[in-house]
Amino acid sequence: MKKLIVLCLVIFLVPTHTLVFGDSNLGIMGYPSADCFKPTAPYRPSSFNNQGEVDSYNAEVNSYKDEVQSYSICINEYLENARYDIQAIRDRVQDILNEVKD
Repeated sequence: MKKLIVLCLVIFLVPTHTLVFGDSNLGIMGYPSADCFKPTAPYRPSSFNNQGEVDSYNAEVNSYKDEVQSYSICINEYLENARYDIQAIRDRVQDILNEVKD
């Protein structure tokens, strides 16, 4: 029981100084959602009346492809940062467990 109390005190009172190579998503208000704009595919009409409509639709598709690429980069960066955060937490937990054992 004494070890449990010490562990709780260490977790809540000792600042963390874990070295993790990479960025973090962790903020004061808890873990945030990804701040990435998820694109919506353009509406494809059942038929086109002229070449202008085709060109307009193709431009929308190209813009959508660019937005998908940006979204993919953003979400992958968010996930990479989340992995760094998980590692930092694991490292800190291990440090605390080692301190309690001593």
